[in-house]
Amino acid sequence: MKLEALGVEFSYNSHPILDGVNLSIGPGQFVSIVGPNGSGKSTLLRCLDRILKPRKGTILIDKQDIRYFTGLELAQAIGYVPQQETGNLSLSVFDMILMGRKPYGQWVPGPEDLRKTAAIIQRLGLKDLASRGIDTLSGGQRQKVSIGRALAQEASIILLDEPTANLDLKHQLEVLDLLKEEVGQGRTVLVAIHDLNLAARYSDQLIMLSNGRIFSAGGTEILNEANIEAVYGVKVNLINNGAQQVIIPISTAGVH
Repeated sequence: MKLEALGVEFSYNSHPILDGVNLSIGPGQFVSIVGPNGSGKSTLLRCLDRILKPRKGTILIDKQDIRYFTGLELAQAIGYVPQQETGNLSLSVFDMILMGRKPYGQWVPGPEDLRKTAAIIQRLGLKDLASRGIDTLSGGQRQKVSIGRALAQEASIILLDEPTANLDLKHQLEVLDLLKEEVGQGRTVLVAIHDLNLAARYSDQLIMLSNGRIFSAGGTEILNEANIEAVYGVKVNLINNGAQQVIIPISTAGVH
């Protein structure tokens, strides 16, 4: 599925957050949205999933305006993973992931829903935790469960808001490796992320936001010294480490 945003604007209490955002993302891509706090990353994701209603602009999936999708159609097209779960945390791991099957099931989950849920739990290494309550899990485990629920939706597009926040390095890599596998199976993954080195490592395309606008978009070449200093106010060195470029902060711009 192709995801597009055309001239999207959004404001909170007359304070502009997104200002004329245009983007086009084809199927089977890993796309990272980067930018400082307050640049509009989370708001953009929520607009793309119709959680928030843009003041202006249009969001399309395969040329169809998402305003006219039924809730069921949208849930089958887009899976959304928030930075932090706010739902019923007393649910078990199994039941939380099973919730992802709602767009396809009836009042009572069928055998296929149960089978797919069990397969996702096995794949994510959560088998020993399947009966545990979400409120008893670590941050990394909860993040895996949230992603598992999105996988159970079998949506073509997965939106994730800071999926590596508050995770240790091992869990960060596990989560991003898992998402990269989904891209390899044809899904589109759109991630809001702070870590520029992780974004460069995993992304096919990057979108750099600044003050609610797209400052730059493209491949890893947009993560250059000039762009990073202009958007983040930080001087950096770029070091080639084999096939990957490593971004090393030096100082706040203007401070020596």
